[in-house]
Amino acid sequence: MLGRLFLIGFAIIAASDAARADEKILLQLSDIYRQETVSDFKVSPRGDEAVYVRSWYDHAQPGRRSAIWRIDGATGRAEPLEPGEPDGRLPTYSPDGRWLAFLSDRPAEHEWRKLPIPPYSDGPGLVWAMPRPLPADPSLGRIVQLSDETDTAVSDTFYTRITFSPDNRWIAYVSGLDRSMKWRVDDELRGRYEIETDDQGEGYEGYLPTAIHFQTGFAANKEDRQQSFSTDRWSPYWYGDPQWSPDSKYVVVHSNRTSDQESVRYSINKNYDLWRIPAEPQGAHDAPQQLTTNPGPDVSPRISPDGKHVLYLSVPRKGPHMDVFNLCVLGLDAKDAKPRTLINAHDAERADDGTPPFQPTFPLRDDCWIDDSHVRVRGVRGMKTETLVFHIAGEDHPIAAHAKPEPDPPANKKLKPPAVNAWLKERLEAREEIVKWKSFDGLEIEGVLTLPPNTDGKDHAPYPLIVYPHGGPHSASKPGFNFTVHLFAAHGYAVFQPNFRGTYGYGRKFLDAARFDMGGSDMQDILTGIDMLIERGTVDKNRQFVYGISYGGYSTCRLVTLTKQFRAAAAQNAVTDLHAMWSLSDLQSWTEWEFGGKPWETVEHEGRKIDVGALMRERSPTTLAHTVTTPTLILHADHDRRCPVAMGRMFYRGLKESGCETEMVIYSDERHGLWQVKH
Repeated sequence: MLGRLFLIGFAIIAASDAARADEKILLQLSDIYRQETVSDFKVSPRGDEAVYVRSWYDHAQPGRRSAIWRIDGATGRAEPLEPGEPDGRLPTYSPDGRWLAFLSDRPAEHEWRKLPIPPYSDGPGLVWAMPRPLPADPSLGRIVQLSDETDTAVSDTFYTRITFSPDNRWIAYVSGLDRSMKWRVDDELRGRYEIETDDQGEGYEGYLPTAIHFQTGFAANKEDRQQSFSTDRWSPYWYGDPQWSPDSKYVVVHSNRTSDQESVRYSINKNYDLWRIPAEPQGAHDAPQQLTTNPGPDVSPRISPDGKHVLYLSVPRKGPHMDVFNLCVLGLDAKDAKPRTLINAHDAERADDGTPPFQPTFPLRDDCWIDDSHVRVRGVRGMKTETLVFHIAGEDHPIAAHAKPEPDPPANKKLKPPAVNAWLKERLEAREEIVKWKSFDGLEIEGVLTLPPNTDGKDHAPYPLIVYPHGGPHSASKPGFNFTVHLFAAHGYAVFQPNFRGTYGYGRKFLDAARFDMGGSDMQDILTGIDMLIERGTVDKNRQFVYGISYGGYSTCRLVTLTKQFRAAAAQNAVTDLHAMWSLSDLQSWTEWEFGGKPWETVEHEGRKIDVGALMRERSPTTLAHTVTTPTLILHADHDRRCPVAMGRMFYRGLKESGCETEMVIYSDERHGLWQVKH
């Protein structure tokens, strides 16, 4: 049925792709294996080399591979840092350029019994260091293992960081196994039982709370290594993103040390504060010093070069899973220093011409401090990304409203990030445009429309339409190469990505506009956008399809309960039942915020009382599954913690029992975002 048709369609795509080898051809499904990314580009303090992380897909492995590459300062030549390209991530130079530290899952120097971390979590690793340049005599040591099985690191973007102290004495990194919990790991490994505990949810299964580990004397010879300790090792709290003070006496981290714990993956809305931790052995016995007390998240600390201030992102409420950050600065040398807001994006409104306010984005860049009084900050205005410069000692306004400064280029111009994905020049390019329309209530909405490549100079509109709503709902669609979108466009579809109300990047008022109305006004934004495209003659009224993931999957399922205009639908890792979402997801705050409370509560909103449970049932696609006639394919990961597979089964059962054409595909050893390329 639907699954076989899906496979037949891709077989036709593959056959047509092979037919035109000597000219530009359409994007192919197999091109997914040709995609490469470059990240974590770092220039050595000595200026003699640079390193970066190359990530790519390997047919022999289920997911991406990552390895560290090196650019030679003399020749500009790029090559793998190590033969065979072993796993390497998060490269970091010591300030004197003599050491390069990184994370890797390679075999340990001694027996390393890996934690019971499942494949659908972030990959674990140990911290290693390599002398730069490598000694000519291998007996002097080429690579040093700094952490062991008690200090396994999670490789995420919120907690993990490897960093050297400015005086080159210490290295600090985030580790995630508590020695006091070793007995539990032993018994769980033997399969005796599994303890249900609150954890960090999606992407973090198998890890225990992180600590900041300090080490000094990281010499090539083990006997020359000196002190090593972790602070707050037996704490139930997670610590992350350590930033050194210029005098190397302490680090500042972010941590949620309250009882209100929840997943942080794609969701920064709990009470994270900034904490100061001393970099001395006795610090292991001292409680971290709290620096901020805001009820919402204070995250991404960045200390000024003179050590007098810490810049960070802050939200004044515990709100939606991705909120509008303010940019704040706090003095570090005064006992009772008060935070100061540099950018109050949370309360900013659109300009008179409708331009969205500037919103700083997480995380702050590592080089955000230009000098002791100026900072550069990345952010968004709608679909546009900007970098602004702010003066921390002056008034709350940017000194260069639309400047896009970059770090000073290295003295050696041969040290620059390499270009990747040159093969895209061999592919016919899809056409993109930003479209805008007025929704049912007059609110202006915009989105991205991607049209098939123009191969013969003629317009073949109207095109069959695939509506591809984004997830979140507080994320956003933006122009630019997206493999899924451009693959569909390459084979004749117009792909429509609407930024319905609730989308991130348009200010807090727009972000909150669908609260208490999820599945209502935001769905009307999508439908009125389709009407606009039909009216202008771009898409075919009778050939409409919808496909979405996560909240995009919710939108897909909700839309087919509201209208019969779609020929077929596919929902991946979708929210289908809001009671089940509250009960089973690793993110209870998601439903509680959007609907105002827990399922059994009654709350007041804009002068009316709302039965939370009744509204959740009304807006759940499962409630109206029996009315759906649109052929619908359900795709779901078996270990999705954010949108558990039970919800996919629930909607599938409702469709099946009511006679709707449907199939369900469950992907094994998968998480909320599929990581295995074969899937």
